[in-house]
Amino acid sequence: MKNVIAYYYQFMPETLYNKNKNYFFQDSRFQYAFLKCNYNEDQVQKKYELSQYLTSHRFYNHDILKNKDQRLITFVQNEPYILIKYQKGLDTSLSLKDILFFSYPNVPLNQFNGLKRDYWDKLWSDKIDYFEYQVNQLGKKYPLITESFSYFVGLVENGISMYHDCYIKNQNLVISHSRIKSDSTLYDLYNPLNFILDYKVRDVAEFFKNEFIKGKEVFKDIVIYVSQNNLSQYEMIMFFIRMFYPSFYFDLYEEILANQKREEELLPVIEKIPDYEQLLKKLYFYFRQFTKMPDIVWITEL
Repeated sequence: MKNVIAYYYQFMPETLYNKNKNYFFQDSRFQYAFLKCNYNEDQVQKKYELSQYLTSHRFYNHDILKNKDQRLITFVQNEPYILIKYQKGLDTSLSLKDILFFSYPNVPLNQFNGLKRDYWDKLWSDKIDYFEYQVNQLGKKYPLITESFSYFVGLVENGISMYHDCYIKNQNLVISHSRIKSDSTLYDLYNPLNFILDYKVRDVAEFFKNEFIKGKEVFKDIVIYVSQNNLSQYEMIMFFIRMFYPSFYFDLYEEILANQKREEELLPVIEKIPDYEQLLKKLYFYFRQFTKMPDIVWITEL
């Protein structure tokens, strides 16, 4: 891989670190990541253009480097890779304050319309349809998935129903991320390959969900976040709806099917179902103090 990088980018790394087919190296000033690309060329181009826009407005994010052919994607044995350059010292774990500081509100949406991901109903519905197809093909290979899957799909269906009832067009969007976790780092936060456009509550809700699944009591922290960040009534509802997508379950589900995690690692997640229901109940009654919430009978009866 050193020769590939030298040929396409005129870098000759002294030491190349390999992690899950991603390659990392550094020079005296910067660090570099040669990453397997999970996006098509059009998606990468849009992310590159957004990155360039932010850089031109003095908003730091990692640089996506073009190769010698002025292409963003380099194919190595038919596998697509992208090279990014970034500052050193960004391996620090994220805090909520980092996420709140990051949001860049003044992105021209028409220019970057292809990066919008605020249509949660379609995204979730398509994903669940695909997962259901997979589960039907699994048979008895993954008993924990088979037993728990329907419950978590039910949560998503609740979220989709609420989204349909509450959606309002032309809301403000900010730069968000495909996925933010509580164990993400500043490197992840400023990586333009992760950038999308969505509601400002998206990343925060994902952060709190991951804090919860790690065993932290998050309700009081959510109350503080809401009280200090001037959320609109609509943003409160969107935050609540976002909590109904159990990304902590489905991310782990995908890792299990990719043989990156063991199925037994689902057990702590499944065991937290009663606690998660109670968190949703607390949030429901908390937000109901400020805005009209959708009717969810099963939560009120918990």
